[in-house]
Amino acid sequence: MNNDADNEQFLSMRFSLDDSNSIEMTAKCISAQSSRRDDKPNWAELYVYVTQDGTFIGQSIGATSVEGQKNFYHTCITRSAKVLKQFFGNGELSRKLLSDINLK
Repeated sequence: MNNDADNEQFLSMRFSLDDSNSIEMTAKCISAQSSRRDDKPNWAELYVYVTQDGTFIGQSIGATSVEGQKNFYHTCITRSAKVLKQFFGNGELSRKLLSDINLK
């Protein structure tokens, strides 16, 4: 699940910060990865967005298809590639996500 940043337009999007708070920013997705599998009811979705001024928005979503369970969201807004890398950590999915945008 990769996005070609050159073909994406900047769009006004709402980013969930938690169950009840969100922020609206204009950004485009520059990388995305998912661990979703048909045989698993829970998975992770990771996204990196960038704003026109170069601010990164990192989003980690714990997604579920189980009735009664909620998705959970973690969001990081930073201008620092180092902080973004720390936010996502060193897991396999994170490494794929960050290598797509040359932040290894």
